Amino acid sequence: MRFEEYRRHDAISLAGLIAKREVTAREVLETAIARAEQVNPAINAIVHKQYEQARKAVAAELPEGPLKGVPYLIKDLGFFETGEPATFGSSLFKDFVADHETAYVSRCKKAGLVFMGRSSSPEFGLNPNTEPRLYGSCHNPWSLEYSPGGSSGGAAANCQRSNGLPRVIGRNVAA
Repeated sequence: MRFEEYRRHDAISLAGLIAKREVTAREVLETAIARAEQVNPAINAIVHKQYEQARKAVAAELPEGPLKGVPYLIKDLGFFETGEPATFGSSLFKDFVADHETAYVSRCKKAGLVFMGRSSSPEFGLNPNTEPRLYGSCHNPWSLEYSPGGSSGGAAANCQRSNGLPRVIGRNVAA
């Protein structure tokens, strides 16, 4: 799947294409990864990549949920996935690795979403901008000298201007 086609679809539309076997979950994921790798160096919105885990997930049997095969970034703020870091954007938790899954993560996986990484957030979600010392500033893709805001700045930056993902979530934003 070429990015020009990918960017025209939202999450539901991509899931529909996958369900109808017009594209594979692997093709959609690889397009999302390629785009993330292209834009993330400038915007610093993805703070933890899970590309290999995502590739393994699409190679295995995904749940028959309504969003089966759609790539997804999860906010690095309170959402735990077993074996993955959850730093809350803070140096205090830079070595923390979750030993369980939160209900939200389990529900996303059951819906068929494929986690490809974690998006940047301000330290503990407290600041109105996404500039955690642990990972550095996240930049607004429309104007790199500005922040995309907080506490879901990384999520917002990834959705804006067709930067890579059709759907991301934070507690206060869904785009």
